[in-house]
Amino acid sequence: RTRVPPPTQTKPSLRILAVGISKYRKPEYSLTFAAKDANDFVSALLEQRGSVYGSIEARNLIDDKATLRNIHDGLAWLAEKSTAGGVSIVFLAGHA
Repeated sequence: RTRVPPPTQTKPSLRILAVGISKYRKPEYSLTFAAKDANDFVSALLEQRGSVYGSIEARNLIDDKATLRNIHDGLAWLAEKSTAGGVSIVFLAGHA
């Protein structure tokens, strides 16, 4: 009898679009931790590379980089890079 090794399971890929807006045009709308939360969220998931996820790609749009155009481009990037069996996450921190 020939022993066939069990199939290896491939870890899923992860794509993250993180948007954190702490600074607003009107200072009274500014937040303390939204930008930090977006960065910390991505950092925590990057630590999972190799143990939970195979590859990880992330885009952070923080404060003045979080324009409507950049968010739209980020969502298009996420849709383009997403694959069956992969994981895609959109993280938003700021005012609704």
